[in-house]
Amino acid sequence: MENVVPSFRRYDAPAMCTRDVAKREQYVGAWLDQKPTKFGDIPISIIYLNESLPNLSDEQMKLIDQFIEDMEQTFDTSTQEVSIADTWKANPPTDANRQSVGANAFVHDVYHTMTAFRSGYQAQFGLYPYINPVTGFRWNSPKGYRPLTTGRAEAARCVPRLAPGAHPSDN
Repeated sequence: MENVVPSFRRYDAPAMCTRDVAKREQYVGAWLDQKPTKFGDIPISIIYLNESLPNLSDEQMKLIDQFIEDMEQTFDTSTQEVSIADTWKANPPTDANRQSVGANAFVHDVYHTMTAFRSGYQAQFGLYPYINPVTGFRWNSPKGYRPLTTGRAEAARCVPRLAPGAHPSDN
């Protein structure tokens, strides 16, 4: 697709910045592939990251709760709330070395990956692009983070998506 800018290459998390509804429809259609998926006997569960939606209004939270209830009924399953921060604190990966590798990797890289988009938008429209509060936090936060450049630190970036007991050098 034309003008697609990956927001964070290390993780499979699609993101899109556009005001053009037609492009959003095209993007979502390509992303979802619109082919029916059969899950067979694979158990389906919903994991809700409870700290991923900061500063939402009661009305927004009610909509999210209703969406989760609809998903539970549709897939005949339940939702498990998870706090990544609490999970990390209770059982940090050994390769993390008490570092905030997730924040370093994510916040720093997301900010710098979107530099060309911000500059291009400002050059074309003479304005800073509109961003939601979550993206604003991500774009305003990297001042306190630095890139992880040592071999060990680079390997530690993979920690959040490794299987328990796996080591980055095994990948």
